[in-house]
Amino acid sequence: MNRIAITNGQLETALRAVVESSPDHVYSAPVGMSNGNGTCFYVHRTEDGTKTPGCLVGHALHRLGVPLATLEKWEGTSATGVIEGITTLDECASAVQLANEAQMAQDTGQCWSESLATAERDVS
Repeated sequence: MNRIAITNGQLETALRAVVESSPDHVYSAPVGMSNGNGTCFYVHRTEDGTKTPGCLVGHALHRLGVPLATLEKWEGTSATGVIEGITTLDECASAVQLANEAQMAQDTGQCWSESLATAERDVS
C-alpha cells in the first residue's frame, strides 16, 4: 500500500481545522455502531449507507486526502497506528502524539475543543 505523504504541520493544521469547524462537538457513534470498548469509529455510515468521517482523527485524515474506504480498514486501531500505517509520519512525530492524545480525550466524552486542549497540554 502506498502511504500518503503528509507533514507534521499538515496533520496539526487539519486537527485544528476540524476542531474550529465544530468546537463543541461531542463524539458519539451512530445508532447501531458499537465496538464494545467505548472507542470511536474513523468512518460512520448514514442510514442510507453513505460513508462520512466519524471521529476527530477520521475527519482530519480525510481532510488530508485519506479515502474513507482506507480509513474504514483501520477501525479498531489506535490513532497512532492508523496514522503510522497509512501516512509517512511515524509515532515519534509530535502531530501523531497530539492526534493520539486528542483521540483518547475525545473517547472519554470531551468535546473536540477540550480534547485538543488536553492533548496540547499532555504533549508539550
